[in-house]
Amino acid sequence: IDTGLFNNNAYFDVFAEYAKANVDDILIQITVHNRNTEDARLHILPTIWFRNTWCWGYDTYKPQLISSNNEEI
Repeated sequence: IDTGLFNNNAYFDVFAEYAKANVDDILIQITVHNRNTEDARLHILPTIWFRNTWCWGYDTYKPQLISSNNEEI
């Protein structure tokens, strides 16, 4: 079924790349390309799950997301 969704290149390509920095760190890079000729706004809300071991009393460390600059988390 051709829905016409990709007609006129009016779509975004979204790429998620994952890498291990070390045993405890996972790096995620999300790259978005607007394939349309017109500018468009797109809100990206990545969802990250952490296993909650601090409430079980095994560890007091809570994972966190850290911003490397004003536009990235």
